[in-house]
Amino acid sequence: MGYLYPKRKPEEGRPRGTVKRYPFEQTRLGFMLKYEVPHVYDLILRLTPRPGRSAPPMEIILAVCTASPDPSLRKPKFHRWLAQYAQKGVLCGRAKMPTPERMVFYHNLRRRKLARFVSETEKTAADSIPSDEDF
Repeated sequence: MGYLYPKRKPEEGRPRGTVKRYPFEQTRLGFMLKYEVPHVYDLILRLTPRPGRSAPPMEIILAVCTASPDPSLRKPKFHRWLAQYAQKGVLCGRAKMPTPERMVFYHNLRRRKLARFVSETEKTAADSIPSDEDF
């Protein structure tokens, strides 16, 4: 059987510079959305016509992400990875997989974001409650 690269053995892996198709959640954009803004990720997958078989269209991702007030969607890395997804789709050189260290980081990140949200909500709720002097 002739190989595309005759000097390359099958054990050496994929040729340098080539890309492979990965599931959306293993791309940089999908990984970020799944673990930093899971509510946006779930909404995108619900709006995708066939979520298990195909990647979400760019129009759906843009519509959902621009409508979300989450500060993670204003980060420069989000815009970089969104541009990369617009250009290459689910083709990438390496999949981004969850490791134990990454899971600890994202767990702490979600905990901090939830605490910040609760404190901001309590602050705005306390400001909107009328005092006894108002009556």
